[in-house]
Amino acid sequence: MNDESFDHSLFEWVKDYYSFKHNKRKFVLFHYPILEWDGYYNRAIHLYGHVHDKRTKYFSVMLGINAVNVGADMIEYAPISVDEIENIVNDREMSW
Repeated sequence: MNDESFDHSLFEWVKDYYSFKHNKRKFVLFHYPILEWDGYYNRAIHLYGHVHDKRTKYFSVMLGINAVNVGADMIEYAPISVDEIENIVNDREMSW
C-alpha cells in the first residue's frame, strides 16, 4: 500500500494474499471475493471482505459453501475465530 497516511506500525502484518493451515484445512485470505483459490477443489476455505453486505445471496451462490464474507459489518463488528469459521463451513457442508 502506497498511501502515506496509512500507518503500518498499527498492524502485525499486511498481505495482499495469504494462506495458512488450521486443523489440516487450508484457509485463503484475500480482501476481494475470488472465484477459485488455492485448494478450492480440496475444501480450502476462502475468507474475503470488500463487498460488505451487498449482494450476499449472489456471492454465496457464485463462490460456494467454502467462501465466507468476514467483512466487519457481516460479523457484527466483532472478531470471529478460525474455529467459528470452520464450524460455519462445516454446517453448510452438512446441509448441502
